[in-house]
Amino acid sequence: MKRYQLVVVGGGFAGAAAAISAGRAGVSTLLIERGFRWRGGSCAC
Repeated sequence: MKRYQLVVVGGGFAGAAAAISAGRAGVSTLLIERGFRWRGGSCAC
């Protein structure tokens, strides 16, 4: 089982920004999004 230092739930603007920032800082990061479509927007599910 792989381990992550940070798990971000929700790939909207804030979640994606947090995951990208953490990844760039060297933090092992997992981003979880239900029905993810990379369009640069957010969605209420």
